[in-house]
Order: sequence, then structure tokens, then C-alpha cells
Amino acid sequence: MDPLESRSVLHEVPLFSELDDDELREILSLVQPRQFDEGQAIFRQGDEVDGMYVIERGRVRISARLLDEDEVELATLGRGAVLGEFSLVDRGSRSATAQAIEPSSGLFFSNLHFDVLRADLRPAAFKTMRRISRALSERLRSLDSEIGTRLGRPMVRQLPPWVHEPTIPLGEAIAAEKLDRRTLGVLPFFRLLTPEEFEEILGLPAWRVPKGRILFRQGNPANSCFLIVRGAIQVALEKGAGYANLAVLGPGQIFGVALMGNMIRAATCYAREQTVVLEIDSAHFDRFFEGSSSVAFKFFDTLNKMLISQLRSGNRMIGRIEAQREPSE
Repeated sequence: MDPLESRSVLHEVPLFSELDDDELREILSLVQPRQFDEGQAIFRQGDEVDGMYVIERGRVRISARLLDEDEVELATLGRGAVLGEFSLVDRGSRSATAQAIEPSSGLFFSNLHFDVLRADLRPAAFKTMRRISRALSERLRSLDSEIGTRLGRPMVRQLPPWVHEPTIPLGEAIAAEKLDRRTLGVLPFFRLLTPEEFEEILGLPAWRVPKGRILFRQGNPANSCFLIVRGAIQVALEKGAGYANLAVLGPGQIFGVALMGNMIRAATCYAREQTVVLEIDSAHFDRFFEGSSSVAFKFFDTLNKMLISQLRSGNRMIGRIEAQREPSE
């Protein structure tokens, strides 16, 4: 491996574009060179995720088997392309197969090494996680737009009659001392917090939102996001005079994240039942998002996993739309 060429390749990767020279050298000290013969699989669909690859030379074919059909080619990638970057925050199995279509080389960055950087609260890890958050948010916004374009009549309905427009305030304000800390303590995000971090989060405004209250509408400007403490939130896309349900979110999940992009709501969210939420305004969001504390790291982890979960829900909805599409469409 030529260190200068490898460094040059990493400079081209948006994921590492915020790193300074010292941080880039830190990443370079952890990556492993990999060589692939023509026709060799880099990884296969269904394999356990173990890290991400950056293509240094050659070309790689990405394909996937969908619904027991023959394998479908999704893309051909070359120098500087990244394979599996979201595996750094979300583990599981590979959703596609990557195969070298000519002799190729790449850099492998393992999940284990990234976990070490995160555990040590290294600046390189925070900057990389910020880039992942932005990429996930942009991809989710694009997916929502694509779903809106594809939606057909059978999936678009009127809102239930008990849903009503947003108001100020959102509902009943709740004092932090009235929140049930034992209930909060079992939620994935809160389980990660130290007692001091727990109290910091509980300093955020809390609201008891009545069933049917719309918290915000698609197309509205965004000035906060929310963390669900109890209850359920329906995410819906507006289509003409109707709505199509995208996902139902429950306790411990963050929603309404439009503070990293163009600050415009991509969907409408309303309470399916009486729901308690913590409101994270733009100032607090920026402090978490731009920070390098342990609570910021835990916030990142929850945020990125939530974005990935919503992307998967969106992809499933694309599948349902296509399954319902009439042959003439």
C-alpha cells in the first residue's frame, strides 16, 4: 500500500472530509489494505457486517437479490467509493453483494477500530459520525420525496377525524421532577447515560401531547426535534388532500430531525395516543451535534440508528407501493 496514495483516496471521501491532517493520519493508522482478484467477492448479501471499505483502485459491482428474484445489479463503483459506511453505527447483515469486476484494491476500516475511537471520544470519530448523520438525513429526505412521487391512490387516505392541527403550546408542559425516571431508565438512550447526563437531558422542555395533536406539518420550517418518552407518534406524508402513513415511532426514538439540512419538515407527525416528548431546540441540538462529550456521542448513536431504522421503513414502503402498482402504471 502506498501511504501517499491511500491518504489521497481518503481525502476524496466525503465521510472523512472534515478531518484535519492529524486525524486523517489516525484513520490511516487503523485501516487495513485489501487486494481482490477479478470476480472475487468483497462481501456477500447476508454476511455479518464487520466494517466499511474504500475503493483505492479498480471497479466493484454492487448487486442484490430481491424477493427471491435473480440478482439485480445496483451500481458499479470505482476509486474513492465507500462500501458499507453505515455499518460503523448500525450492525447486522449486508444488504447487498460487492464483487470486484477487475483486479482491485481497497482500504478496510473495521467496526472494532471505529468503536475504539468512539469510546475514547476521539475528534475523528465525532466528525465521522457527523458526516454519517448528514448523509443519512439527506438520504431519508430523498427517500421521502421519492415515496411521495410514487404514492398511488390506494395508499392515500384522509387523516382520522380525531387528528387536529398544531397549536402553541404543543400540550401540557411537564416539570422534569414529574417524569418517571424508572420508566425512562429502561429506554435504550437513557440506559447509556450517567446520572449527571440523565439530569442534563431532563433539563429539556417536556410536553404531554394529547392524542391527535399534530406536532408539525410537512413543509413547515423546523426549529426543534423531539425524543419520545411515552406513547406513539405517526409519521405521515401529505399527498394532495390526503396522507400516507410512513412509520409509527415509540419510546426512546428521536423524530423531526430537520436541523442538519434545509430546516424544512419532510413529513407530518401527530400523536397516535397521549404522548410525552422532550423537545430539543436548535441550540441544544447544535450543542449535542457539534459537541465532543460522552452525552453527545450517545445522542449521535441514538440519532443515527433511528435514521437508519426510518430508511429501512421507507424502503419497505417503496416495496409495498411497487407491489400494489397496476400493470399499466
